[in-house]
Amino acid sequence: MNNRIVLRGLTVLVSALTLQMSSTAAVDDTPAAIIGPEVMAHGTGVHVASYFNPKEYSITKSTPWKHHDIQGLDAPTLEFTSGEPSVWQFELFFDRYEEGKSIREITDKIEKLALADPRTGRPPMVRVMWAKKEWAGRIRAARTQVVKLHRDGTPAASRVTLVMGGPFGVDHSPPPRRKGAFGVRVQFANDIASATVDTDGAAFVAGPGKDGFATAYPLDDASLRDFAKRGRIAPGSPDRLTLPLFFDTSASGNDVSDLIQDMLDAMGPPDADGNRQPVLAELAGRVFRGRVAAVEIRYTLFLDDGTPVRARMNTVWKEFSPAEEQLKGNPRH
Repeated sequence: MNNRIVLRGLTVLVSALTLQMSSTAAVDDTPAAIIGPEVMAHGTGVHVASYFNPKEYSITKSTPWKHHDIQGLDAPTLEFTSGEPSVWQFELFFDRYEEGKSIREITDKIEKLALADPRTGRPPMVRVMWAKKEWAGRIRAARTQVVKLHRDGTPAASRVTLVMGGPFGVDHSPPPRRKGAFGVRVQFANDIASATVDTDGAAFVAGPGKDGFATAYPLDDASLRDFAKRGRIAPGSPDRLTLPLFFDTSASGNDVSDLIQDMLDAMGPPDADGNRQPVLAELAGRVFRGRVAAVEIRYTLFLDDGTPVRARMNTVWKEFSPAEEQLKGNPRH
């Protein structure tokens, strides 16, 4: 049963959310007539709303470049491998002085979202709804500052600063239903995840050529199947394969963010050269061994309790070569 506290101005939901982009936007600090940011966490019973809109918030997106020192040049050459997750920072204000109650009843719930869930070993996915928009990610830091006390010393008002990583927008787009959209299976650790490939966004990127620019060739159903029969991207090749994957666990009601996070954990973080651990992927009946160079995730469907059950995962593969192995593992749905 969800324990929901609704205060005027702002609400916070837990499901998963992260943002970053060197920008600061001023927001009207007058108490809103409707609930502002709302935070809720699936499986934790947390659903909190703040009294006021934040005065401001910031989004930071870091884009690291690798330096290559070459003798005789005045400056090193730069190589882009992979960007870092976005980070969203904002402040919530809570005041229960007039009620004569402790503000800790509210702030303890938010701080709980930064703790590891015993079932998964990591903090829960947090879902934020505000100004007719939604985001989902995980809390990277939570700081509570008590700014007012009752006569007996009980905290009466607090400012809570939240830092959320990997801001993933929520667009509520349906999964591909077009005739010809076909599936892909990815093996990671001892599990196998099934997804649907949306060929509207699939592409083979060749290059860069002599002019220094890469060329993208869109892949429809027929050309992607042809690539699965004959194509490959060998280790060290500058070519890339872009595959938008849709994961849907709405039938089982399982948290799709756990499935995706376990898959990313198995791939590991990129090393200095931008390489992750390889995984096996079955495309159009053929098994490939590949490395994912970049990932972008958007959650598109949530259950009433905030559980994310559908996601679009845009993947860029830097290696994709036929493998002798067959997929072995437990299906995850």
